[in-house]
Amino acid sequence: MLSLTPGDKPYRCNVCGAQFNRPANLKTHSRIHSGEKPYRCDTCGARFVQ
Repeated sequence: MLSLTPGDKPYRCNVCGAQFNRPANLKTHSRIHSGEKPYRCDTCGARFVQ
């Protein structure tokens, strides 16, 4: 486990270099580049990243 101090962002996007403090935030961000939209609106069918 990483030992972090406030402000540390050890998780970096390989595509654009954006940095994140949590791996889950990097995973959500990576959907911008991949085009993945796993969430669908039950009403209209539109798909979303988050």
